[in-house]
Amino acid sequence: MKDRKWEVLGKLGKGKNKVGDVLEVIFENRGLKSEKERGEFMNSFHPKDLDFHELGLKKSGILAAVKRIKLAKERGESVIVYGDYDADGICSTAVLWEALYVLGLNCLPFIPNRFNDGYGINLKSVEKILENNSDLKLIVTVDNGITANKEIEKIKTKGIDVIVSDHHQQGEKLPRVSAIVHSLKLCGSSVAWILARELYREFEKEKCIDNGLDLVAIGSIADQMSYVGVNRSFIKWGLLSLQQTSRVGLLALIKSMGVEREKISSYTVGFMIAPRLNATGRMDTALDSLRLVCAKNIKKVEELTINMNKKNQERQNAVLESLELINGKKRSVPQDLVFVSDRKLHEGIIGLLASNLAEKYFLPAVVVSVGEVYAKGSARSIPGVNIIKAIKELDKYLIAGGGHPMAAGFTIKTSDIKPFSLKLTKIIKSLLTPNLKVKKVLIDLEVGFDLIDWDLFSSLENLSPFGIDNPSPVFLTRDVEVLEFKKVGEGGKHLKLKVKHFGREYDAIGFGLGERNDLGDKIDIVYSLEKNTWNNRESLQLKIEDIRKSEEFLKSWDKEIYGERI
Repeated sequence: MKDRKWEVLGKLGKGKNKVGDVLEVIFENRGLKSEKERGEFMNSFHPKDLDFHELGLKKSGILAAVKRIKLAKERGESVIVYGDYDADGICSTAVLWEALYVLGLNCLPFIPNRFNDGYGINLKSVEKILENNSDLKLIVTVDNGITANKEIEKIKTKGIDVIVSDHHQQGEKLPRVSAIVHSLKLCGSSVAWILARELYREFEKEKCIDNGLDLVAIGSIADQMSYVGVNRSFIKWGLLSLQQTSRVGLLALIKSMGVEREKISSYTVGFMIAPRLNATGRMDTALDSLRLVCAKNIKKVEELTINMNKKNQERQNAVLESLELINGKKRSVPQDLVFVSDRKLHEGIIGLLASNLAEKYFLPAVVVSVGEVYAKGSARSIPGVNIIKAIKELDKYLIAGGGHPMAAGFTIKTSDIKPFSLKLTKIIKSLLTPNLKVKKVLIDLEVGFDLIDWDLFSSLENLSPFGIDNPSPVFLTRDVEVLEFKKVGEGGKHLKLKVKHFGREYDAIGFGLGERNDLGDKIDIVYSLEKNTWNNRESLQLKIEDIRKSEEFLKSWDKEIYGERI
């Protein structure tokens, strides 16, 4: 494990030791300075009440899209909602397709096959659609299309109009289409939902506006959107909708995972539901995920759920096998960029592999699935290194490419892998500084156990849902007495402690910290609070994020890297 810098973001003022004082510091740490910001955070507006400006959407684009879709209904035109094969793309497709269906349009969805169709709207896929839908006149993209200028121009020659709804980074020029509904603030599902919201209003179907919010929660969490600002509204209200969902497909999937619908959280979505929806598109076709979330037939749902869980297991096995392949290769420890390419790597899981390697080495990572002529790559980054910008600097090698500062995908010629990797490594090296290479453990504030109780826990729970930009509050307590120490889990992978401070004792669990067997009797711990239920009894438990001997960092403190000791 790399050394990690403990960074305390705030502190309690002298004489301030109440729950309200702790919340004040946490608000500050989340960038919520004013009473207005804090009020909106605690009482997030319903997405139906958010305006275009705060959503980062242009009103003109929305109005143009509504006008063209309304015209399609008047003319009885055939419409396709063109989606994507990841969880956000699947949910985006379902949200808009269901809205157009309710409004009476002649509409069908299309989810591209990762392996045969590739990412994003393209002429080849549209020609395939036209074989069974020759009177197609309008395509509405969701979660793609903003950089597909050339392909859209080809499609328009077929007499088809295009509306683009997307949230990815646009290129230098926007596509020439009937309308663009685009925001960098939202995920694809949220953009699609806002377009659906305006369509419901235009067609005087406001009672339908809440439709699809359960799917927007899944798309937002799966695409790792912020839990602060406008996305918090979509996630918070979307989770409430998901906890009451009547979708038979989602209910069957949730039941198969052993989760109660009413207890669905951002964790449930991020680590259980979204990976399963993604698995079908990674291993085969994502159409089954779309069928599941939109299903009405209970018997069909059972079959789809079994298949989805099977594909998820296949995905898990493929990741483990690929990591064994990667780790089995002899190579020097990467210093700037982790770059792996191999013909045996499954194209559908290279993003997961890149995430794993970026986490392991705390460096930007690229994993490439090598084909005979072309190679497809997926990249994941670390804070402070804009990976898509770095990749775009090598535009001359790119057949296709797009993404975000922390994640990107691209296609290059197989013959270009070596020069591409060398030049990308050079670019990344120029961007990395010693500080960026040190993983930070962000701590809200230092407290003693005298502040840790159920009142504090209950107040912190009001700050949920937790996720990107609004993590579960993290505390530091020094000089904690270790009363009990044992390793638990397969191979002693985890650490279980009983600890004492200021006369109060708590159980603590440290996942993945089982190798720390040199701690001694006094420790400093970084932790969050969680409720542990065992035999119908509830207790407060400390979930350890990091741990050290109370004196160990004093001996090897490198101010150049870590700064002054906290």
